[in-house]
Amino acid sequence: MQGALVRSAVVILGGPGLWLLLTVGLPLLPASARFVVTLGLLTFGSGAAIGIWFLRAKGRVEQAVVLSAFGVAAAPVAADVLSRLHALPILPYVAAAGAMLPLAVRRTTTDAGLETEARADGVGILLVCAIALLTCVFTFGHRLKEDAQGTTVYGDYDSVDLSYYAAVTAELTHTNPPQAPFYAGHPLNYSYYPQLLLATVHRVGDVPILEIYFRWAWPAFLVMTAAMALVFARCLLPLGAARLAVILLLVGGDFSYAFVWWFRPDTYLFDWLLWPTNFLAPTMEVLHFSTWTPALVALFAGLYALHHGISAARGKIPFLLLAGFCFGTLVESKPFAFLMLMAGLGMTAFVRTVTRRGAADIWIAFAASAVCAAPFVYQILSLYAESRGHFVIDYFLLPRIMLDKLAIADAFERTAARVAGTGFAQQAVILAAATLLFFVGGLGMRWLGTVGVARSLSGRPDLAPAWQVLAWTVVAGIVVPFVIVTEPYGDSLQFYQTSLFLLWIFAAGAVWRAVDSAPSRRLVAAAVVVLLALPSSIHYLREKSGDGPKHPLFTLSRAELTVADYLNKLPIAETVVLHDRPQDPSGLLIASERRVVLAWSRYVTGSESRRDDVDAFFGSADSTPEAAFAILDRYRVTHVVNRPDRDRIHPAVLARLTPLVRTPGVTLYAYDPGRREGR
Repeated sequence: MQGALVRSAVVILGGPGLWLLLTVGLPLLPASARFVVTLGLLTFGSGAAIGIWFLRAKGRVEQAVVLSAFGVAAAPVAADVLSRLHALPILPYVAAAGAMLPLAVRRTTTDAGLETEARADGVGILLVCAIALLTCVFTFGHRLKEDAQGTTVYGDYDSVDLSYYAAVTAELTHTNPPQAPFYAGHPLNYSYYPQLLLATVHRVGDVPILEIYFRWAWPAFLVMTAAMALVFARCLLPLGAARLAVILLLVGGDFSYAFVWWFRPDTYLFDWLLWPTNFLAPTMEVLHFSTWTPALVALFAGLYALHHGISAARGKIPFLLLAGFCFGTLVESKPFAFLMLMAGLGMTAFVRTVTRRGAADIWIAFAASAVCAAPFVYQILSLYAESRGHFVIDYFLLPRIMLDKLAIADAFERTAARVAGTGFAQQAVILAAATLLFFVGGLGMRWLGTVGVARSLSGRPDLAPAWQVLAWTVVAGIVVPFVIVTEPYGDSLQFYQTSLFLLWIFAAGAVWRAVDSAPSRRLVAAAVVVLLALPSSIHYLREKSGDGPKHPLFTLSRAELTVADYLNKLPIAETVVLHDRPQDPSGLLIASERRVVLAWSRYVTGSESRRDDVDAFFGSADSTPEAAFAILDRYRVTHVVNRPDRDRIHPAVLARLTPLVRTPGVTLYAYDPGRREGR
């Protein structure tokens, strides 16, 4: 132990030297390399600082994967704490010291069998990471184009979501806790740890935010998800089954393709980009643009720690505390997953207590999760009025939405009326039939795992306790959105998605159990399952491969980039920018890292009156200058962006604004209320 402490001291002292060396070399690297180095350092270093001592018996590959996954949870926490203390610049030094720690901690086993198993896992990790990167070639190969004319972002609502996250990151580059950068003057009640991690990468590695979000971040998160999911699944399943589970997680979908091929629905509500969305069952698709991807990294890392904490003969508590830490931070990345996981932990602890099968470890993990989550939950509750959605009671919402998306609600009503008449009986038949279709179409090949879920609920002695936690989490994710929903912004689906992701582990295990031990037969069975789960995903990848020529989301011209550079040099707290088209994503906000009066207004609850004011200002030529000035004062505007080709600002208002940047097509003005009065 004394020798280990000496080695640790030497290595930790070398950490600052490592970062100083990197600061010299990073500016010489392209943006992609700066992103990989910076994200890798922050996540692996932060994870090693809290976890290396408990993974001494693991192979180096497993250590690297798990510690990086721990870091996805730990690095934003460190950035959050240090930024509030105005000490964020020390984070890369701390992370560099943590990254050096594995060199000081000697492994505690040289078992040849473990080494062979570690090598086999390494092959599996390479396989699933390669599949993840291959899918990202289609989904991110065309999202961002930079040329002499400017910068263009491509995509559908998936890119809108990414641009929304990028706006939060732009705010977090200078302010924590953040204000709403696209709803200036309001607190931001949003789970922002993935954005905080990427804001830190931007600050430390000087990687442009647009490149982070539309080229590098989600492929990196998806690779980390694939690797960590395989390491966790390997704890419960044979290697082949674990690989199948992760492959299905990465490329598997539902049976929506059958509905599309047979019926070709004709309704404006039908989602032609993500077919599974029509059955409320998108999974692999959202991993390419939603915060589920970094959240799954932390979720699987926590489940890995939970499994080892429950299974360990000694040294349980550190693993259980690590599990609680990872689960608790989910509140700041994907609170819906946290709630379902807490339900799974709570039900498992209750059942094991009643059946006297040993519940102490589960209760410890549950308590640790609750304690770690408490500060985040308090923050959410204190800003609950600013939430874009609130919990209410409603029944069978997801199947009802499915009927509308598929344009079959009228047909169901007519059929139910013939079968059961009208009134309550008719509604009961409609809901029963819709729910059956909802699960048949949406679960797809995940149906194979439902028997395994049922087998695991009671906590059978022949199964690892982690199976029971997974099973109850799946049940909670299915049941809760049939009773509790979010309004006015519909996030109810995200409860259900927790189950959809975890069910692949049960489905892969069912395939392995159902086929005898002949490798060729298992390979054939696995191939059949993948092929039946694949068509909807192929459609998505094909659609995304054509993003470039078909779907420009927004363009920042060279003139607008010049304006953004100017705004980026202005004081942060005092700058509020007013520009037109408040419903659209704001590339200007992202590039300038300064707040705007309104953007993404469809995503912002209660923004209708503000949207009307913005539109009125840029059409004020038909009104009075006093009304336009009142809008500027109401939102404490300091700068106005005018595009003469489409904006119609009152001439008397323009005469009282101070031009700062004049470019072809775009002019940036400063607004001073004193100058308006002629002072």
